[in-house]
Amino acid sequence: MRKLEEQSSNGKIAEMSLAEIKTAIEQLSFEERAELAAWLHGSPRRVRPVADWKDDEWDEQMKGDIAAGKSAAILREVEDDIKAGRLRDMP
Repeated sequence: MRKLEEQSSNGKIAEMSLAEIKTAIEQLSFEERAELAAWLHGSPRRVRPVADWKDDEWDEQMKGDIAAGKSAAILREVEDDIKAGRLRDMP
């Protein structure tokens, strides 16, 4: 895949804004965008897809809370709202 990043003198990737990343992605060929999409969605062709990234502390706490049943009430409420048709699409 074509390099999207700039290398600084210490070999690290220079920071890019979200707008710069979007612009760089728009310049990719169809095949390159397909490869990027496959990587982001966890294709086994890539070494470290996003799906394999280590969870941060927030993710770990959420997993623990769910396992402990702390989210059961809100999940039931959401399921009830779905069944009753009380949800609407986000703008």
